[in-house]
Amino acid sequence: MNPVSEIEHSGVVHSIGKNTVVRITAHPSCASCQASGICNVSGSTEKYFEFPGQEGLQAGQDVKVMTSLSTGFRALVLGYILPLVVVLFFTILLLGLGVTELLAGIGSIGTVAIYYLCIYLLRDKISRKIKFTLKPA
Repeated sequence: MNPVSEIEHSGVVHSIGKNTVVRITAHPSCASCQASGICNVSGSTEKYFEFPGQEGLQAGQDVKVMTSLSTGFRALVLGYILPLVVVLFFTILLLGLGVTELLAGIGSIGTVAIYYLCIYLLRDKISRKIKFTLKPA
């Protein structure tokens, strides 16, 4: 059995303009996919992706949206694992400083909000490292 090196989903071109918008619909088979644990598509019904500068595609055309497995893990770490570490670290730190549990929880949630704000502000830099490719099906 070959190891999985790419995450691939079928999609349909939703619209063409400055950016090509592709709609991906999750199917029940996503639950059995080897990459379902790191892929946000498996937990929802529809996702929309924008691809700049895609030529030769038409609205309604079937396409494949692909990314490498390492990119999927990078997104997993940035989106889920690091925020968990931040919450745990600040909860333990604040409790160790003698703050009440309620305030420690609120403070930890606040640090995660700041973390996601930083991710949002750095989205252009992050998008250079997390790439999706698009090809006709």
